[in-house]
Amino acid sequence: MSCIGIITTVGTSLKDNFREYLEEREGKRISNDKDLLTCIKNGNCKYEEFIEKKFLSPIRYCSDPKSFPSAELQSLYLFFKRKKEENNTYKIYLLYTRDEGEVCANAIKEILKILNGLKETFGIADPIILKEFNLDIENNEKFKKGLSDLFSKIKEAIKELKTNGCDKIFINITGGYKGLIPFLSLYGFLEEEVGGMIYAYESSKDILNIPPLPLEWNLRYLDEFRILLSLEDLKEGQYEILPEKIKDLYEKRDTGYSKSALAKVLSEEYIKNRRRRFGYGAPLLGKIRDEGLRKKLEGYITGKWEHLWIGDQIPETVEHSRGHSLRLLELAYQLLEIVDLNLSDCELFALISAIWLHDIGHSGLEYNYNGIDIPVWMFPSLVRDWHNLLSYNRIKKENYLEEKTTSDVIATISKYHRNKMPLIGDCPWNDKIFQDIKVEPLCEELNDKELKIYSCCPLGPKRVLLITALLRFIDGCDVQADRVVDEDYLYMRDKRTMEEIEVYKKSLETYKTML
Repeated sequence: MSCIGIITTVGTSLKDNFREYLEEREGKRISNDKDLLTCIKNGNCKYEEFIEKKFLSPIRYCSDPKSFPSAELQSLYLFFKRKKEENNTYKIYLLYTRDEGEVCANAIKEILKILNGLKETFGIADPIILKEFNLDIENNEKFKKGLSDLFSKIKEAIKELKTNGCDKIFINITGGYKGLIPFLSLYGFLEEEVGGMIYAYESSKDILNIPPLPLEWNLRYLDEFRILLSLEDLKEGQYEILPEKIKDLYEKRDTGYSKSALAKVLSEEYIKNRRRRFGYGAPLLGKIRDEGLRKKLEGYITGKWEHLWIGDQIPETVEHSRGHSLRLLELAYQLLEIVDLNLSDCELFALISAIWLHDIGHSGLEYNYNGIDIPVWMFPSLVRDWHNLLSYNRIKKENYLEEKTTSDVIATISKYHRNKMPLIGDCPWNDKIFQDIKVEPLCEELNDKELKIYSCCPLGPKRVLLITALLRFIDGCDVQADRVVDEDYLYMRDKRTMEEIEVYKKSLETYKTML
């Protein structure tokens, strides 16, 4: 069971179908739109008869209507019917143009309320929201402005639906002016929060589901004009040097040009994504339903955690930095899509954070042992052997998560991600050379820790054990050959190593004289 948001553009097919019904009923042509709209608006008895016969009566007797009063009702009814077994809740957002569109949108709203009260409840939630957008299909400049306004209204609708708890959002492109379909589809493809478009063709008895495609805004193109795009208003000379594709994002004013609503939407996307490198684990992050927690983690990954691996001490081994973490996020998503471990938002936060941070010990410079700081950077093999302990120290010390209890949980999971570390049992791990360095089984270490994510999300010891075991399993699945080198690289690496050996020999003599 899900909460599904449906954004539907509204046209005037209700009025046109009502006209056709009356002409057939009364045997005469009806050309006065004003009278038709008045009947619809006031609930005239002929209009109510039309709705009852065409739509509501068949449904009352558990059969499908042979035809529908409007394209919007047809598409919504067929969508509800397809999803019948899922027992979903639906939040409907109707976007209409003024005058005729407003009358039809209000009428559709009332029909949906009646539909929801019939024997077979369709799960339509209150309130059904109506929003107007400006569109003039008879004037090119006004049409462009209308498109911009439509995109802005869809953006607002998506934000509102997500805030109100919708898990999935669809754009219903069936109703309204047909010239809008390519623009609505394009927006649906590009907006990551949209799960697809739905469309019902005229007399069709099934709804078409148009899946989203892996497309995105061409932000690199916008980046070439970022200075001008950062301005709310442009002077004539500034506007003229823009390419045609970008000129259409501005609207003519008395004193120059101003950003359109669409330009503001694009600017928001540009600002949000400009510094984001390719990939950040969005599918797995999307499983965190708490928007605040999800946004916090996304901010860490695309911000302060972006370059944590600078100073990698073992660059000659397999890659343990950003690419490795991204592959683990992808593997984790695939696994959790198949195996339902019922992870809470806080548990997902802990897993994703540990996936991103568990190997940052490879950039460690020193490790405190019996009060002595060992310069592990001089011994790459030691960095590799202790990298989980170095990760533990770095996470606790560097305040990557801005709260002690959260840092402790993520540091502990990262410390035990290595297969050599004991999760349960009585035997601690001992270092072969530094015998005093021991790691007790995780189940014992968890006994005296406050296991919380940001003070409001308690985690049980068994769940932390599960997350750690899950990280181990996923980590072991990343079999890679990213750093396998060719003969030319090996030749240069050997040459460089010999040079380093000679320099280190000279350095030893220098150190002797200093001592």
